Amino acid sequence: MRKLHVIAVAAAALTGLGACAPTTKAPAANFAAVEKEKQVQRKMVAERAAEAQVSLHESAFKLWQAAAAMCAPRTRPGHGIVAATLSDIKVASRSKMAASMGLDTRPRVFLVASGSPAEAAGLRSGDLLVAVNGTPVAPGGSGRKKFDALMRKVGLAPVKMTIRREGGETPGEQSITLTPVAVCDYTVHLANSPKINAYADGNRVLVTTGMMDFVRDDTELETVLGHELAHNVMKHRDAKTGNEAIGAVAGLAFDVVLLAAGVNTQGAFMKAGANVGSSVFSQGFESEADYVGLYILARAGSDYRNAPNFWRRMAAREPRKIVLASSHPTTAERFVAMTRAVAEIDAKVTAGKPLRPEIQERVKDGAKAPPVKQANGELIE
Repeated sequence: MRKLHVIAVAAAALTGLGACAPTTKAPAANFAAVEKEKQVQRKMVAERAAEAQVSLHESAFKLWQAAAAMCAPRTRPGHGIVAATLSDIKVASRSKMAASMGLDTRPRVFLVASGSPAEAAGLRSGDLLVAVNGTPVAPGGSGRKKFDALMRKVGLAPVKMTIRREGGETPGEQSITLTPVAVCDYTVHLANSPKINAYADGNRVLVTTGMMDFVRDDTELETVLGHELAHNVMKHRDAKTGNEAIGAVAGLAFDVVLLAAGVNTQGAFMKAGANVGSSVFSQGFESEADYVGLYILARAGSDYRNAPNFWRRMAAREPRKIVLASSHPTTAERFVAMTRAVAEIDAKVTAGKPLRPEIQERVKDGAKAPPVKQANGELIE
C-alpha cells in the first residue's frame, strides 16, 4: 500500500509540472529537415578534422626537417606525403572520408605538406599511389605504413613514383620524380580529445583536437610542436624512466628493511619512490623543452619571437597556472624564460652564429667532461 501511495504522490507532482511548461507556439522541428541538418553538421565536423590534420602535418614537416640535425642519427626520409586507406581512418569517420576523399582499400595521398618535396614534385591530395621505384604499393591494410616502408628503403635518393590521378585536367597514370629530405623520425598524431594538451612519448608527438581548437595561428601551433619535439630530441622520457627506476630501488630498500622487522609494506615505499623519481627535474625538463623548442622554431624560419605570447594566452585561459606550479613551471616563468631565450637567439642571428642550444659542460669526479656530440657533430645532449 505504501508503494502505491508513493507512486500516486509522484504522479500528482509530475502533473503539477504542467504549470511550468512552455507557453509559446515555437515551430516544431521537421524530422526530415533535422536529419538533413545532421548531415550538414557531420560534414562540418569532418572538414574541421581534415583542416586540423593538414595544419598539424604541415607544421610538423617544417619543424621536423629543420631539426633533423638535432635528431641525428634518428632521422628518416621525409617526403611530405600522408598516405591513407580506409584502414588508417577511425571506424566512426570512415564513411565520411570515403565520401569526401574517395578513400577505399587502395593507398591514396591523403594530404601534401606545403614546402615539401611532394608539393615540389606536383603531387596532389587524392592521387592514387601505384608504385615506388617499380615496387607496387599494394592495396589493403594501412596505406601510411606501406608507403612509408617503401620510402624508407629508398633513403634520401631520388625516387620515381607512379601515381594515378582521377579527374582534373590531367587524369590517368603519371610518373613523377621526388627527392626526399632528412626529417626527425618521430610520428605526429591528432588525438581526439577536448582537453587542451599535447605530449611526447619518446617515439611520437600527439596533439589533441582541443589544442588544435585553442591555437589561433601557425606560430602557436609550431610553439607547441617545437616544445614536444624537443622533449624527444633531449630524450626526456628516457631520463624520467631512469629517475623512476632509481626512486623505485631506493624505496624498495625501505620495504626490505621493514619486511625484515616483520612489517609487510606491500611495496608501498617502492611505489612512492618511483613516483618521486619520475617527478624529479620535471619542471626542469619542461623549461628545457621550451628553450630547445625555440631553437627549433628559429632553425625553421618560424616566428620564434612571438612564441612566448602563447603562455600569456594560456594564462588567460587557465589563470591558476600563473602562480601554481606542479610538474610544469608557471606560465609567468615560462614567458619570462622564453623571452630571455629569444634575446639569446637574436644575438646569434645578428652575429651569424649557429642556431643551437647552449649545452652545459658535464662534470664527473671533479673534472670537466666534453659535451656529448650527435653523429653530425652538433652539441645537442
